[in-house]
Parts: sequence; C-alpha cells; structure tokens
Amino acid sequence: MLKEVCISSTIVLPSLINIEKRINLLNQIKMWLTFLFNYQKQIHILIVSNEIKTISNIVEKIGIENENINILEIKNKDLIFCNQSKNENFRYAFSKLDSLSIINNFLIRNKQFKKLIVSDIDSIFLDIKRIINYSQNIKSLAAINYRTELTTNYKFDQMLSKCIISFYPNFISNKKLAWINSGFIIFDISLLPLVIKFIIPAFNWINNNRECVKSSTSNHYSDEIVFSAIFNKFKGKELNNYSNKIARFFWTCNTKNRTPFFLNPFVYPSHIHLPASKFVDSTYQMSLLTKMGKIKELNLLLLLFINYWSIKSRLFFYFINSPLGVKLRKFKNFLKIKA
Repeated sequence: MLKEVCISSTIVLPSLINIEKRINLLNQIKMWLTFLFNYQKQIHILIVSNEIKTISNIVEKIGIENENINILEIKNKDLIFCNQSKNENFRYAFSKLDSLSIINNFLIRNKQFKKLIVSDIDSIFLDIKRIINYSQNIKSLAAINYRTELTTNYKFDQMLSKCIISFYPNFISNKKLAWINSGFIIFDISLLPLVIKFIIPAFNWINNNRECVKSSTSNHYSDEIVFSAIFNKFKGKELNNYSNKIARFFWTCNTKNRTPFFLNPFVYPSHIHLPASKFVDSTYQMSLLTKMGKIKELNLLLLLFINYWSIKSRLFFYFINSPLGVKLRKFKNFLKIKA
C-alpha cells in the first residue's frame, strides 16, 4: 500500500537539561512511538531531533521497522526560534517551527506523501485510519480550536490580527479568531513552503511584541500564537474539542478554566493530547498508558483510566475547597500544632 500521510514530532534534548527532565522527555517519545507501532504499516513516521543515536535506540527497542520511519537531525545551531526565545517557559516548543524546513526538505525528496500531521509527543493514537481518511479532505490546515477553554477577550483578536498583518497586510476578519492547539495539526503538504515563509515574520512580530502577546493570552508565549496566526490567515478547518472524533486536547488533572472532563469510551477520538501525563507527580499515568499502548485492543480500558484520572482530580479539587474540606484542613493543621 502506498502511504500518503506522514506523522511527525520533534524532540529537542537541551544540553543543560537535568536528568529527570531528560528521562521524562524520552519517556514521552517512547509512549508516542509505542502507540504508533501498531499503525506503522499505514503511515510514515518522522522524528526530528538533535540526538539521532538516542532516538534510534528507542525506535529499535520498540520495534518499528526502518522502512516505516525516518529520524531527521536538527543541529543545536539551527534551533533559530528556540534560541531567540531564551528565558521563556515554552522556549523549546518553538522547535516545531524550526523543524518544518527539515521536514519539508524530506517531503520534497519523497513526493508520494500528500499530508503531514504534526503531533506533540505527550499524545496517543487510537485510530489511524480515521485520521488518514479525514486528512484527505484537508486543503490547507486543520487543528483544534480551544479558545473557549482559555481566558481571552477582544485584545486577543487585536493582537493576532496585527501578527497576521505582519506577513499578510490585506488580512481582515470580523469574527473571533481561533486559538489552535499545536499538539495536533494537519497540513496539506503543498502549502508547507508558504507556511514556512510566513513563520519568520510571524515569529519576529511576536518576539518583538512579547508584552502585547502575553497580556492578551494570560502570559502564554509559545509556538501556538505563530501557528494560530497562520491557521487564521488560511481559514483552516476547526476541530471542536468537545465533540470531534479526530483529535482532542484533554487534561487528566483539574484546570482553572472549564475544559472537557469526559471522553466517550465507545466513540473516542483518534488522537488524544494528554499534557498532564508528563507532570512529575503524574508520570505513572504515562507509564501505564505506554504499557497499555502495546495492545490496541485495550482502547476501551485505556479510556476508562483516562476518564477516571480526569474526574478524580476534579472531584478532589472541589472537595478540598468545599466548606467541609476547608474545615477538615483547618482541623488537620490544628492537630499538627498541638503535636
């Protein structure tokens, strides 16, 4: 079967990273690859990394065949957007922007591919066929719009419009602009050269207007703003984070704003981005998901665990902040003082 879809991710291991964070990043890519192992005959996998040998060893242990994967090198000096975002919390998230040129060069040499799916490594895949079929109808971009779950107002639209005008002066919009989650984006490959061209002025604008960006995004400064600008310019296809069957962004911990807290275990999305699974105090989630990901027939059980973690964390939060919970905490502190 001729493959037409590539799924890519980028993992940059900073030289000064501490051992715990390094292990955490490697465990994320292990989880990501473990789920893709089941679908390697249907899609082609691309990984961009600054540590080829380390990633190659992981791929070999998982058992992905060489003809189904390419590991592309990005040198530290080529992390242009990351290096210009020094001291920012999401600095290395910008590596996705840096990696697109490398991926595009690969795709130019391998013209059978028609669609590119960019995914974060703290994600799992449950149904590749549905993603492949959906991607065939995407002529520009598709991604989750989760702006309703974030704290924004008209200032966000003003900020993002100015960013878009920096590379497309004729941009006009009368509707609320999308804030897309960059953990899952479908690209039509024919559009990639133009996307790459627009990334530079869009990044330069947000880099030169950091305070404006942060003040309109609750201090959120990352690659998502650049991708959102490009997405809105091309009028990409929006995926509803509460109902679509292709990709969902899902927290397995309590969140400040209203976010989805339940996934239908019988009608589940094909791709689930699980950012809380990598938190230091929740890494058992990532470990269990990786073990279960080896057997795709366990999808139902896997969804039950994900829902359990999500609901449990929210119920616990509401309980400890309820009048009874507050009284119990005060009583516990009183006993500590007495002891």
